Amino acid sequence: MKCPALSATRVNMWLQCGFKYKCSYHSDLPRVDSIFFKFGKAVHSALEFAGKMYKFEPFTKEEYHLIADKFLEEAAKERIDDIELLKEGKDIVLNKARDFKFGRKIVTLEKFFRTKTECGVPLIGAMDMIVEVDDNTIGVVDYKTSKFAMSGAELRSDIQLSFYDLVAHIMYPQYKKRVLVMDYLRSKPVFSYRTDEEREEFTKFISQVYQSILDADEEDLKPNLNKFCSNCDYRSYCPAYTQVLDGLEKKYISAELLNDGELITEWEDVKNKKKVLEERERELKMVVSDRIRTSGENLRGDGKMLIVRQNSRVMYDRDMVFKNIPSADWRKVTTVHKKGLEDYLRNERPDLSKKIRDTATYSFNAPFFLVKEMADGNQKNKKEEKETS
Repeated sequence: MKCPALSATRVNMWLQCGFKYKCSYHSDLPRVDSIFFKFGKAVHSALEFAGKMYKFEPFTKEEYHLIADKFLEEAAKERIDDIELLKEGKDIVLNKARDFKFGRKIVTLEKFFRTKTECGVPLIGAMDMIVEVDDNTIGVVDYKTSKFAMSGAELRSDIQLSFYDLVAHIMYPQYKKRVLVMDYLRSKPVFSYRTDEEREEFTKFISQVYQSILDADEEDLKPNLNKFCSNCDYRSYCPAYTQVLDGLEKKYISAELLNDGELITEWEDVKNKKKVLEERERELKMVVSDRIRTSGENLRGDGKMLIVRQNSRVMYDRDMVFKNIPSADWRKVTTVHKKGLEDYLRNERPDLSKKIRDTATYSFNAPFFLVKEMADGNQKNKKEEKETS
């Protein structure tokens, strides 16, 4: 099978799902971009615009307005009409603009590359930003709009960062060190690196991936239901995805009767199907809302009617509260509104921004479980432990 060049996206897609890979690179099926993909494109374009204006000093009010307008312009091109998402995107872009600095100078923005490994494997792609940290070090920055951030330990095995590290090593040999920055725009940057040994192992790995793609036949590329299905651009063509939506029955036994391996397998299966159904619910909700807004009436059909209800929110008059509650008691009854504070710092008191942001703390929601593949050694150790006990 043909493979003109490897990109980080192509490698990840090959490992995730054969059917998605076939649809993306070996079919004429129209791609249906998700709202999150469009959102990410608009954010990236606005930050590229900001980077070209950046002179390693705070942006002016006028520049902040230009950056915000650029995001809205790009969002309009992507036809994003979710008002809450537009507000969130604008906040993300402006928050990043307030704390834009990495390193001492920007080497390049949205760097498109085409190069080869020593073994001759062609590599292609683009990096969001490359900065010079010092005479011996560059930083490779990748922006992420994801709500979930990986830890530094998890990023040590991230394929995309390993890919960028290898490319930076090939293209910028004058720098002896590389810092890898996954900049989670909804929270904070997470830093990583690769050793020379890890880079060598990764080079061998992508050589094997490249060869396996060349050796594969299209008939071998089967659908694989996984956690990425709900955001897949080709999910509407996927038989595994549509099977979930068709609601085919499956007999489940009591969870208490499952062994550890079966428990993990079914947990992963249920979570993946849940994501598929949640994304479908989101699609339906968008269409329903649009039709009700256009017609001004509730939907009717098959003897049923769909009614939109909204939860109420209590809003107190700020002047009345301020006037009647003693200032000494304000800490007991108030919380700081994130967006309001950030707007105030940006527009009224940028001099206080760093001081206040440095005191910010992060809270986490309820824990979630992540299924990860174990190395053969770990599997073996677990088996030995079980046998000895």
